[in-house]
Amino acid sequence: MEGRLAGRDIAFDAPADADEDDGWQAPQYF
Repeated sequence: MEGRLAGRDIAFDAPADADEDDGWQAPQYF
């Protein structure tokens, strides 16, 4: 269950918040 949610967050949030939250979001997902 967590694997599916995590994969969705990366694909959904990465491109949308890549410009603003990439600084703190990228290290959390990767």
